[in-house]
Amino acid sequence: MAKYKTLPNYELFRPEIHVRFNFDGIYETEDKDEIKYLNKCAPFIERVDKPNKKTGEKDLDNGKEK
Repeated sequence: MAKYKTLPNYELFRPEIHVRFNFDGIYETEDKDEIKYLNKCAPFIERVDKPNKKTGEKDLDNGKEK
């Protein structure tokens, strides 16, 4: 699970992705393609959680564990 923050009610429309942030500017997802894309949108869209080492979640930007 990845949690992101940006402007409230922000919507991101791209051919490969469509996400809508809630009224607090928060969006959560488990979709690996969404996570990979949203990680590249920093600093405008900021990941506010940390990947979980116990579950083996990897940093999808470079394929390494955090």
